[in-house]
Amino acid sequence: MFRTSLVALLVSLLLTTAAMAQNKKESAPKQEKKVIPTVLKTETAVAWFDLEHCPICKCMSSQKGLMESMKWETHVIDNGMLSVAVIPPDKKEAMATCKKNMMAVIEKVKAGEKMELCGYCNSYGALELAGAKKTEIETAAGVISMLTSDNPEVVKKIQDHAKTTIKEYEAMVAAQTKSAK
Repeated sequence: MFRTSLVALLVSLLLTTAAMAQNKKESAPKQEKKVIPTVLKTETAVAWFDLEHCPICKCMSSQKGLMESMKWETHVIDNGMLSVAVIPPDKKEAMATCKKNMMAVIEKVKAGEKMELCGYCNSYGALELAGAKKTEIETAAGVISMLTSDNPEVVKKIQDHAKTTIKEYEAMVAAQTKSAK
């Protein structure tokens, strides 16, 4: 039941890493950087989390037992959002494979390949492009990450993203619990 939200956290971590790497590689003016997509906006409504169709999220669901064994939380904070993921020691290798596969997909998106991403991935990428700052701390238990800004408009967007993530995660867990009965 934690799997989809964990996918979202991992996607956010990987998109941030990819965006930072892209920004370091590019020497174009700041305005031109925004033209290079880290995500593909779609015209159709897509699910907030989509393990079946989002090419980034699919990487997570392909690692058997990984999502089911992880725990993930998202919190709204004064200047953005905080996410915590706990990864069991016996799943660290699966997580490393997942990250590698996700980064390969992210590189394709950055190179211009068109892919329909889930709502979470699209939203997170837009936050990065808006200037949100990512802070990530790897711990023995997993990952703590924050997405923050000093710009009140960006803070509101980050907090809205976090609130949607919390709401969609709760709905997903409730649906999974109901279908398991």
